[in-house]
Amino acid sequence: MMKKIIVLGGGTAGWLTSLLTREFYPEFDITLIESEEIGILGAGEDTVPHFIEVLDFLRIPVSALVRECSATIKIGIKFSNWNGDGTSYFHDFRAKDELEEWAFDDAFRYNMLSSYLIGEDVHLDTVNFYSRLADQWKVPFVLNDHTLSNYRDAIMAIQHLGNFALHFDARLLAKFFSQVAQSTRRIRRVEGKLSEATTDAKGNITGIRLENGKYVECDFIFDCSGFARLLLGKHFKQRWIDYKQYLPLDTALPFFIPHDGRNFPPYTEAIALKYGWMWKIPVHNRYGCGYVFDSSYINEEQAKAEVEELLGHEITSPLGLRLPLAAKRH
Repeated sequence: MMKKIIVLGGGTAGWLTSLLTREFYPEFDITLIESEEIGILGAGEDTVPHFIEVLDFLRIPVSALVRECSATIKIGIKFSNWNGDGTSYFHDFRAKDELEEWAFDDAFRYNMLSSYLIGEDVHLDTVNFYSRLADQWKVPFVLNDHTLSNYRDAIMAIQHLGNFALHFDARLLAKFFSQVAQSTRRIRRVEGKLSEATTDAKGNITGIRLENGKYVECDFIFDCSGFARLLLGKHFKQRWIDYKQYLPLDTALPFFIPHDGRNFPPYTEAIALKYGWMWKIPVHNRYGCGYVFDSSYINEEQAKAEVEELLGHEITSPLGLRLPLAAKRH
């Protein structure tokens, strides 16, 4: 019977995996192995509404992420210039996921109305409540008799009207999850870099030996080592499956843009550019941004120049380099 689990790799993926595993297996011994020398990528900084459900499952309040991880409310995604004419479309998170909350007749009427408006050349954003709020950089808010008496906090007042997600500082989120995991969830952290994985006669991993000489036994292991693919790629020699034919954008140039900490929109913006698209994600004191492009058309310097032309000022990558989104093909 399994009793010892290892999560190889930290960051948001590693610590979130360890926290979820603890909820399913409260009696198991869970150890996360990570190296401060390697650090974390910290590039992905937004979510979809299902992330709120995950937080609820983990018994972690949204307000804690707002306080500790520079989290901001996300009510949708604004797609800008995808028709190449400077126009935009707002995809909102208003609709509920639970089917029982939507009567068939209501959904049918909504789809019929949308089809009619499109046929009449009416932009759907002009009749979308969340879109109009987003244009004013506001979020939906419920007040009963001008009080919050029926809600424990402001977050619940927003949630009453529909689904929402979060933006956050990915490095702060990983640090926060690490603190929760170690202080309240009995998850052990071991510092070190992988030297080798030991196996039994059937090839099953039985433990991890680290470069510092430490050895950690396990009955099951999660590979959260990211692009390094320490177990899937280097140990098990799993072939990298190339999807470049279908997903040609293979490189990302990340960078930050400051803002004043008061005026920022409640959405992620996805801006279509010449050779890919740019994400723009607001957290408390900055935007986390990145240009995802096809490196067979432009290089990093050309991508940087295109972004700077769009923004009207210079940018600096927080990582100091580009991020390859595809591993070397086998």
